[in-house]
Amino acid sequence: MMSLRSVGLCFILVAGVGLAKGRNEATLTKFYGKVRLFKNPSQNKDGPGPFAKVGGTYFTVVKAAKGATLKPFERIQTGSRSKAKLVYSNGDQITVSANTAYEVSLEGESGVKKPVYDMIFGKIRGLIRGDGPRHGMKVRSNTMVMGVRGTDFFVAARGKSGHTEVSVLRGQVEVTPRQPNAKPVKVDSGFTISVPKVQPKPKGQANDPLSDLKVSTVKVEPTTKAAVAEIYQETIITAKQSQEEQEIVPPKVKAQLEQLERKAVEATRDDIKKHDPVLFEKIRNIPVQKIESADDLQAITTKKAFDAAPKAKASKARFKDLENSDIYDKYFSD
Repeated sequence: MMSLRSVGLCFILVAGVGLAKGRNEATLTKFYGKVRLFKNPSQNKDGPGPFAKVGGTYFTVVKAAKGATLKPFERIQTGSRSKAKLVYSNGDQITVSANTAYEVSLEGESGVKKPVYDMIFGKIRGLIRGDGPRHGMKVRSNTMVMGVRGTDFFVAARGKSGHTEVSVLRGQVEVTPRQPNAKPVKVDSGFTISVPKVQPKPKGQANDPLSDLKVSTVKVEPTTKAAVAEIYQETIITAKQSQEEQEIVPPKVKAQLEQLERKAVEATRDDIKKHDPVLFEKIRNIPVQKIESADDLQAITTKKAFDAAPKAKASKARFKDLENSDIYDKYFSD
């Protein structure tokens, strides 16, 4: 039986094989590095193995394949130096970096369930349409709860320090620290909120139910070049990386993947139009069919954010990909 104790792993609620049809199902459209699916959750070892046991539940472990469908209660695992991209039928996207762990559930009343992403540690980038079924979804970590209304965001749950950072590339999110009497904080495009974990108070405080908790300082500051470089490096699956993961895909699945990528491009383009009209003017004359990937548009967004961001101390190596990025040359000629 396989062990899931390795540190450099990523867990997401996912599903089986075949393209997603339900609004809460996603499709694995591309991945880089070592990725495996954890399928057929059961209290017993059902069917052929190998198996992995997580929290009392057995999963059948198989290698990931493009076109695998993702839904609650099954999982996906990425190793170190790995990334995975999930696309929903309306073009919503979640890109997962290496060394990440989170779980997805559905919560809500009156039959309307919204996804809730519970971050354990690691990093994800999401692009969520404001008019789609994930409008109103939440992302939770041990320090905050974030409400998503339709935006391009990046969440980093820092396992070592215990704090969480949320950066907004387009749109706006609302972050509520998981602290006594905390109020929601709006975070706009170009800003990052850092929410530290609540610290214990010194002993001898008043007999209040929350007296053992010390409210930490929440900071909202402009997103720095170092932070933008991290977003790029952690969540953009480059053309070179995609080429390294060549896979023979059946023609029908290939056509469906291309259709999903078109939806992802459309969703990203619409999001840019809504939240960044200046950038949209630069891309509006590019025929949609000529935009190879939504990742190209996301890379353009990230490059623009990098150029506008204030500097911060960081090694030159962190900036290399973005400083030398030819993404603008690929689509624009001045």
